[in-house]
Amino acid sequence: MKYLSPILLGLSALLGLIALILTSLTIGSHDEHLDLLSEFAEKKTALMEELKEQKLVNESKSSRERKRNQELEDQLSTTREECEGITGKLADTKARLEKINQAKVDAEKSLDDVSGRIKEAEANLAEAKESGAALESEIPMLRQRISQSAHEMSDLFTKISDLSSSLEEFPAFTAILKRHYQRALKGLSEYARERPWLEMGEVVSLKFDSIDYSKGLVSLPLGSEAGIKPEMILGVRRKSLEICKIRITRIHRFYSLAEIIPMVGRPLDLKSHEKFDLVVL
Repeated sequence: MKYLSPILLGLSALLGLIALILTSLTIGSHDEHLDLLSEFAEKKTALMEELKEQKLVNESKSSRERKRNQELEDQLSTTREECEGITGKLADTKARLEKINQAKVDAEKSLDDVSGRIKEAEANLAEAKESGAALESEIPMLRQRISQSAHEMSDLFTKISDLSSSLEEFPAFTAILKRHYQRALKGLSEYARERPWLEMGEVVSLKFDSIDYSKGLVSLPLGSEAGIKPEMILGVRRKSLEICKIRITRIHRFYSLAEIIPMVGRPLDLKSHEKFDLVVL
């Protein structure tokens, strides 16, 4: 144990020395840590200041950018309005140009028409000049004819004077002819009124009593007393247009029956009229 105690004491001293060294080292490192913390705090403070300055710079830039963007938007809106106005003006200008072009085309057509008329007028003028020249050449002949006509008029007046003296007896002769004409006309009227027959080409206006299209028959208000004869063929007309032809099949004193000759004219047109003209064929 005596031999071990110096060793233990040496070990204790060594441990104490080590502890002292460690303590000094710990104290030194703490001071360095404090220095580092102080330096970090200063850097942090400087960094915060830089961040504040950068934030202020960024806010200033952002404000300027917003202002610039607002100005650009205002300019863009103004530019759009100007573009719309220019577009409207371009549309109006285009419409005006189209009208001008149409007016130009119309003017060209009118010019062509006027040119054609001018040419036609020139041709007519040339013909008129030729006619005038021909008339000028005929003037001497016309003067000669006028002189000759004057002589003929003198002779004519002489003949008129002679005829006037001879016409003094004409009224008595005319009265005789007039009385003869009246007697002849009266005789013809009595003949036409009293004769019991119809002549070729004579026209009688009447209205059919009845029309039977299914049998092709018509009833006439004329009979043997009016000159109607069996198998007589009559043309049915309306305003000088022939509608059809009929043939007398049965006769009584005051009426008769006739058949419509098929395949001739347009018998169905009889429905459209009431009165007709019958022509003896």
